[in-house]
Amino acid sequence: MEGHDADQFTRDHFFRGKLTVLQPRRGYRFSLDAPMLAGFLPLMPTTAALEVGTGCGIISLMGLALGRFRSVRAIEVQPRLCDLAVRNAGLNGYDERMQVICGDFLSMRDGLEPQALVFSNPPYFPLGRGRLSAVEEVRDARFETRLSLADFMEALASLLSGEGKACLILPALREKELMDLGVQLGLFPRRLRRVHSFAHDKPGRFLVQLERHRGDIDLLPPLVVFRSEGEYSREMESLLSGRDYDKQDSGTG
Repeated sequence: MEGHDADQFTRDHFFRGKLTVLQPRRGYRFSLDAPMLAGFLPLMPTTAALEVGTGCGIISLMGLALGRFRSVRAIEVQPRLCDLAVRNAGLNGYDERMQVICGDFLSMRDGLEPQALVFSNPPYFPLGRGRLSAVEEVRDARFETRLSLADFMEALASLLSGEGKACLILPALREKELMDLGVQLGLFPRRLRRVHSFAHDKPGRFLVQLERHRGDIDLLPPLVVFRSEGEYSREMESLLSGRDYDKQDSGTG
């Protein structure tokens, strides 16, 4: 990066340098949720996926690198982040497999065909809970200023194909709310994984795969982020290093 770009954005490397991502220096920067959700996605290598709220494109890029899907349409409502997602797709050689759509998901859902795989790290917090950021980009990404969980779930229910899968990550405090909404809309949990900062902590987040067919829930072992203060667990290190990417790259996966 040169000049003005370097003042606005950082250039960050993931999967041991195999992915390069531009992020705003000031504004919304993605968190550990991105590799967690990317690693949770089912292996559907012939599928065209849809991401809602792509930000700078990191989860879609990781999913492509991990071979989780063939291609992806990534929707983002914030213009600056849309531009970054486009740049990041090109920077990593995925511009033909990742289409970035700048616009409001709720407004465009009626024009989308049924989806086999949808994934999202939707706004975490309802309005009235927590302090709103003074930065609009951060506020819209973390709070339901533009998209509520109820509206998102209703739109998801109208989009998911009969055999489709939807994968989400949300705070643990919203697990019951999401499950109740899902049942009302005919979307049922089929895989569930809770995320703990430390092994003995209560879960702080959860990962869930929703489908149209009710059945037994595959409750996966908890994902523990840290083994000790400032030291990632082995599994978290694996997610951050993109070990599955290395297997795909070497032809052994």
